[in-house]
Amino acid sequence: MKKLLAFFILSASLCGVAQQFTKRSFSVNEGLPSSQVYDIVQDTVRNIWISTDVGVSKYDGYVFKNYTQADGLADNTIVKLYLGKDGSILFQGFSKKLSFYANGELQPFEKNEELLNLLNTNNIASIHYESMSNFRIGLSVSCKEKTQYIEWNKGVLSQYKTEVSGINVVSSTEWSATYCPKNHVTLAEVPLENSIEIPSPQSVLKANHSTFFFSQNNIYKLASKKLQQTQIGATISRGICIDRQSDLWVGTFGKGVFIYPKSDITMAPIHILDGENISCIFQDEDGGMWLGSMSKGLWHINNPRLQSFDLLAGQSVQHLSMANDAFFAIGQNGMVQKITFNSWNNFNVNTMVSSSSIVDVFEEKGQAHVLTESPEIESPKGIKTYPGQGIAQCQGERVNERWIGKIYSFSKYVDQIEVFNSIELNFQERVNCLHFTQGNLYLGTLNGLYVYDGSTINHFEKTKDIRIEDITSQEGKILFASRGSGLGILHGSEIEFITTENELASNFCNRIEVVNNSEYWVATIKGLSIIKNGMVRQINLEDGLPSLEINDFIVTKNTLFAATNAGMSVYRLDQIQNSKASLYTEITEVKSQHSIVLPKSSLGYNSNQIKINFIARDYRINSPIEYRYRLLPEKNWSVTKQPSVTYSALNAGDYVFEVMAKNTNGMWADKSTTFEFVIEKPIWSRWWFLLLVTLLIGAFIALIVKNREQQIKVKSAAANELNALKIKALSSQMNPHFIFNSLNSIQNFLIDSDLRKSNKYLTMFAKLMRLVLNNSNETFVSMKEVIDSLELYMELERLRFNEKFTYQISVDQSIDLEQTEIPSMLMQPFVENSILHGILPKEGKGKIELYVEKLNEKCLRCTITDDGVGRDFYKDKKSTTHKSHGLKITEERLAVFKSYFKSEFRFDIHDLKTEDGESKGTQVELILPFRSRPS
Repeated sequence: MKKLLAFFILSASLCGVAQQFTKRSFSVNEGLPSSQVYDIVQDTVRNIWISTDVGVSKYDGYVFKNYTQADGLADNTIVKLYLGKDGSILFQGFSKKLSFYANGELQPFEKNEELLNLLNTNNIASIHYESMSNFRIGLSVSCKEKTQYIEWNKGVLSQYKTEVSGINVVSSTEWSATYCPKNHVTLAEVPLENSIEIPSPQSVLKANHSTFFFSQNNIYKLASKKLQQTQIGATISRGICIDRQSDLWVGTFGKGVFIYPKSDITMAPIHILDGENISCIFQDEDGGMWLGSMSKGLWHINNPRLQSFDLLAGQSVQHLSMANDAFFAIGQNGMVQKITFNSWNNFNVNTMVSSSSIVDVFEEKGQAHVLTESPEIESPKGIKTYPGQGIAQCQGERVNERWIGKIYSFSKYVDQIEVFNSIELNFQERVNCLHFTQGNLYLGTLNGLYVYDGSTINHFEKTKDIRIEDITSQEGKILFASRGSGLGILHGSEIEFITTENELASNFCNRIEVVNNSEYWVATIKGLSIIKNGMVRQINLEDGLPSLEINDFIVTKNTLFAATNAGMSVYRLDQIQNSKASLYTEITEVKSQHSIVLPKSSLGYNSNQIKINFIARDYRINSPIEYRYRLLPEKNWSVTKQPSVTYSALNAGDYVFEVMAKNTNGMWADKSTTFEFVIEKPIWSRWWFLLLVTLLIGAFIALIVKNREQQIKVKSAAANELNALKIKALSSQMNPHFIFNSLNSIQNFLIDSDLRKSNKYLTMFAKLMRLVLNNSNETFVSMKEVIDSLELYMELERLRFNEKFTYQISVDQSIDLEQTEIPSMLMQPFVENSILHGILPKEGKGKIELYVEKLNEKCLRCTITDDGVGRDFYKDKKSTTHKSHGLKITEERLAVFKSYFKSEFRFDIHDLKTEDGESKGTQVELILPFRSRPS
């Protein structure tokens, strides 16, 4: 026998399902001064003011700021608030004393004592408040007395009586009536042909061409000269309000709030906060409702159009589907609910418990079916179990065709008989969703998107490894919701993705539907995104959703049904489509590093660090509000989520700071909030100071010019001396002895008929002459040219002295010979000295070594070493006073270079000794600067 799991009905046709608003509560824990709230009002910059028994509180959407008598209130117990046309607020105290809030300051009414004398034993019934200089106070009198009021106008308090008895009329929209023993009241300013008798009237409200009377637990509505009556099972409080959608909100003592949609008191009301004592009800500029209580503080309903239905006892709703003019909600634990509705708040709910294997409910040929993962189960009356098991389904080309997605395949059923299974085509993927359109079946799997054309199954490679949860189509496009890659759109062979970079709420999507053939609605784990013409709007917690994780949704009959992990929500579509009001941004404080800055202030030049604090208030938004700002004359806007901006080191000038906020619909405010200020010029920018500075600069420039001329003269003298020394060096290098001996050697080669040697000698001699003459005109020459000239010179001397010595020239590899330049004609005299005075007097052959290395980034070290007789050889000779003319000239050149180039120029001579102290040669260390060849 098959395993059976019976359906059974838990509750049948539950009309008027308990509806819950998404609300937030405030008490002393959140900053309220007391949990006993008397009245609520919103000022012109959107702050919410709350009156309590221990003062008043201003709430800006972030923090509560509390005020008491110590701050300027006339009474700590404030029972009523009034907003004036001038933006000021009037506070009515329990003691009948009045106080005001204007321009950021609290102050008591200057005529409080005179007012108390005029009131005598009467109480304040109501106040019609225009401004701090003009308001009217209605007195509470007996039914036999004429209506009285006190008027404050042009600094004078005056008391008046009217011809009407038993009613306190001070406003065109609000009245306060006194209880009368004869049980009727006459309304002076209501356009009626005859007076209306209302039993024990306590308050009256006029709105939308209707007048409402409230008496104990009764509501009376007068419209088109017809009187309707309804009764509430509790005493009605002062918490009465008609919102912008014409819904009537009635607060009670002990029974919470009753809401009559469209103010129709003949319909069953929506009942919330049962058991609470509601003292006041107020609607803010954003449409949110604020409910004050006598002991529980404050509640805020940010969107009264969005109501949550706790259909699954707090469980997650995973799937919604339509069948037979009803829709079904399937919970995570397998609970199924059938829901039908006739109007916005008239729902019928049948709750059924079933196997957790149920994944969908759908209609085929007028019959409701359930799709399960397990074998067939027994079904309740009116619902059948579909014979094909699976995890997803869609209708085929005809009514009797059904495609079923399974864990490892998919199948086609005709008249509930399987006629095809994808295993035949070796397709074995988990099929999460299916969609049939234009003869093709599109499959969403864990490995992306596939299409089956009736014969073959093809994979879209661009979707590889992408998990697809839902598929639909629109005008030839295939749209699919993915887990991690956002919304995919297949058009022809091209696939594009809409992601968080395009302001999609999340890349993890559960459901996609096309609404009105132009809007893409995408359910994600971070709210619902609506995409139209490239613009994205969001529905999230700020709009009242109980959870951001939207698993499924259905749009029908101008209503959105959203399945979330915290229950199911119902939302009126006309509220989604209406644009939300733009946000006003208030500049709360401007400070320099020294003081508070007032608008249009002039600041000293040293007060040029400015911090500007601002705030925009939207009580629907829990996340940071986005702002854009600029400081004119700067034209570009900057964007921030921080409610403050700091400018450092501003230049002198006139500035205008502009700021605006973005609302939840992504719309910037129509107009920016501005703040003007001036930073004065410093003393040094004044004309006389500039003239003085100009004179001083002129004198300083003259001094510099004179000093520069002196330096030019010194450099010119040094250059002239340098040129003279170059000539001397050239003469030294090409001394007559060398030239004479070279030519004599050439002659000897010719006499000895050694033409090869004479030719080689003559060629090298000519090259050396050309290099020396070329370099004699340059202050700096390349290392390559220096090394080439030294090699020629040493080779000529070696040949001239019958190969008396050998030589070796080495250069560090880190030195670029072509690009590195040194002063010309500095090394040759030291080499000549080593040959003539070191090697030639020596018995036998000698050796000369030349090594060039980089000392640092500015200087080279050239080391010339010979193994000649050394300087000790000449100590006892007559020529001890001899000093090479070349070395003397080199010393003079180095001194000039050092003065001219401000660089290190020097040479040191070291005597080389054996371990026995015998001379074994001489070493010269030459330090000279280098430079890179100019490009």
